[in-house]
Amino acid sequence: MGRKGRIWCAVLIAACSCSSKELLQHEDSGRIEIRISCSEPDTRAADPDEGKLSDLTIMIFDENGFLEERKHFGQRELGTQREVTFETTLLMNKEYSIFACANTGTVMQASTVEELKSLKCHIAYPDEYREGIPMAGQIEGITIDEDNTAIEVPLERMMAKISLRIDRGGLSEDVNMNVISARIGNCPRQSFLFKENSVSSHDECFAVGFTRNESECRVLNRNTDYGLSGELSFYMLENMQGDFSSYPIENDQDKVFDRLDNRQETCSYIELKMDYESASLQSTSSPLIYRFYLGEGRNNLDIERNCHYRITVIPEDDGLSDEGWRTDKSGIGSGADDTCFEMTPSGFVQAEVGDKLSVRCSYRPSEAPFDIGIEELEQDRERGIYDYSLDEDGKGVTLTMKAPGTGIVYMTAGEPINEAGMLIIEVNNIKNNKL
Repeated sequence: MGRKGRIWCAVLIAACSCSSKELLQHEDSGRIEIRISCSEPDTRAADPDEGKLSDLTIMIFDENGFLEERKHFGQRELGTQREVTFETTLLMNKEYSIFACANTGTVMQASTVEELKSLKCHIAYPDEYREGIPMAGQIEGITIDEDNTAIEVPLERMMAKISLRIDRGGLSEDVNMNVISARIGNCPRQSFLFKENSVSSHDECFAVGFTRNESECRVLNRNTDYGLSGELSFYMLENMQGDFSSYPIENDQDKVFDRLDNRQETCSYIELKMDYESASLQSTSSPLIYRFYLGEGRNNLDIERNCHYRITVIPEDDGLSDEGWRTDKSGIGSGADDTCFEMTPSGFVQAEVGDKLSVRCSYRPSEAPFDIGIEELEQDRERGIYDYSLDEDGKGVTLTMKAPGTGIVYMTAGEPINEAGMLIIEVNNIKNNKL
């Protein structure tokens, strides 16, 4: 149902000729140039700039795995550059390991390679790539000598890109299926920088993962010749879950978990919500839902960093059968209870130091699981952006602005609502537009 391809940037390291002054510092030293470059992105405006660099950390370790040198570039130094050159002096004919990471939002620090490989990149919300997609690259055990003066290190994006389209060519003529939302389920919150990453529990995932709303999903409803839609892209951190089962499966419809299978909590999937209409049936109070698990073909559940997966969903006949996905038809021609989710305010607001702001969420059904986003609230309180107190009913929070900066509030509701809302708050010291 899908295929993938690799995408990468490059870190080039070249040994430059040494001046006599440099040689006097150490007779075996050599001037080394480290160059980081990113390829030009080929994406729509709604997608991230896949080559953007907002911060960059380079770390060099000696042959014993101890830190030799660290260099960090911030947004002010990088500007709009897509290529960065860093020069340093290292001992010739000695073994080094070189690591680079970009767009992590912080200065990565480690004194040993072992410590470095335990570090993770965390994202605050599923589509946090405004400042660039997190990237990491490494080359270990490389010797700088006269015969090895140009070294290329892959700088890989830590996210996978998933491009989705729908082939409606096999649907009956009386069937209309329009996508109103699409999201990634079990979308990781964090990933190891320099080693393979996998989710071990649902707590390591966003309650509601990377989501495309109705306006963004219009491209999936614009059919070209032969019923093939346009293409919509999603992004997520790596989640390597291995093979689907202990024996090969031959049909897409067999890649569906039993409802009691715990892998439903850790394996990543795409969920489509669609308005459905046929000659005899239609969506009433809730949409038709498709859920299908991702991976490297039928027998695998890996979503690997720096890879581009292309998936075509092919519903046939009435579009209501389980063919490689689990279909929730409870809202088709039935009177199931409606769902709603509204966070107020949401989007973006500006505030001043000292202001108070109430953020509330209303949702239905009331028994649905709800997460007010304590982790994000605590992070912003620790950063000193604002203080907060929860409302008695647990569905709202009052913020007191403490210092200039940018904070977020991120609220989510689980099954059967599966919606999320986010508010970005910019706190200023000076008078600005009132909330």
